Amino acid sequence: MLTFLARRTLLLIPILFGVSIITFLMIHLVPGDPVQIMLGHAPSGTDVAALRHQLGLDQALPVQYGNYVVNALHGNLGTSIRSGRPVVAEIGDRFPATLQLTLTAMVIAVILGVGIGTLAATSRSRFIDNLLMLIATMGVSLPTFWLGLLLIYFFALQLGWFPVLSDTSLRGLVLPAITLALPGAAVLARVTRASLVDVLHQDYIRTARAKGLTRSRVVWRHALRNGLIVVLTIAGLQFGGLMAGSVIVETVFGRTGLGSFVVNAIQARDYPDIQGVVLVIASFYVVINLIIDVLYGLINPRIRVS
Repeated sequence: MLTFLARRTLLLIPILFGVSIITFLMIHLVPGDPVQIMLGHAPSGTDVAALRHQLGLDQALPVQYGNYVVNALHGNLGTSIRSGRPVVAEIGDRFPATLQLTLTAMVIAVILGVGIGTLAATSRSRFIDNLLMLIATMGVSLPTFWLGLLLIYFFALQLGWFPVLSDTSLRGLVLPAITLALPGAAVLARVTRASLVDVLHQDYIRTARAKGLTRSRVVWRHALRNGLIVVLTIAGLQFGGLMAGSVIVETVFGRTGLGSFVVNAIQARDYPDIQGVVLVIASFYVVINLIIDVLYGLINPRIRVS
């Protein structure tokens, strides 16, 4: 098991290295100059050159990237151009709110997705199966920002059950978490149903039923466990997608987190902030996938051997 874990951990290094290169190149290809934005309208050439030198933007791109990698390896993600604070401190102030939103949304997505998918796969009514899958398809198709505005209109403005803008309270977390979770729940529902339908036709399931086991015991103890590999794969991808999707949700609900932070950073062309947030989200994403790989090995030991 330790060899399996070490091999998977080593794979994270080239992934994060590739993410850092792509992010660095992309943000430098985006039109706009952070120096011009910081100095305002019609700055003098001397002021532009001085600030560009101070920020290290007058160096060649390979040199800038090399400095960034060396500093990142020492835990230094640079200094925010807008605030002058370390990027690590800026991210640290906002990461807990985004993590809270992502974890809550993931719990909702897994409960709804696996529950609906299992009900659809085991339902003896064709109508219920089709209805649940229709609802799941609609959940995948709805744009997140539109869904968020819809929930705000009905549950905040019309019914007054929740605040319009998200805050630190539990009531303020409900609507953003549901908005973020529903598309992921719809995907998990479809995957769970497809996986269970395939597993329920296997010979060992028929054998378990022939032994007199109840239908619920066959589904939850035998079928669902063996169908979890595919579901776990999608759940891991969804987790990373939820972290990235918080950009839209936090903007819609006015929530202070990494999402709204990176949107403001992009508008200001704040390179250190953008690179720092993307690297943190990518790191979180690959760590989640490492955990999923470990769970694979726990559920099915044959994966560790292969």
